[in-house]
Amino acid sequence: MKNGTNAAVLVTDLLAADGPAAAIAEDFIAARCSGCARHDVDDMRFGGEGYLCPRCGSAAADG
Repeated sequence: MKNGTNAAVLVTDLLAADGPAAAIAEDFIAARCSGCARHDVDDMRFGGEGYLCPRCGSAAADG
């Protein structure tokens, strides 16, 4: 993963298929939420916790 404060995931990390980015990449490819596993949502976003639907993304932002 990239060092520093940026939460970005490098494409090379995703393609390596190891580490914490692998699960996020699998969720992205399957178009499912990393939090609740829903796959019928159009407005998915990457967050610090994974690839999230709006409901899980707002819950993660609330802390």
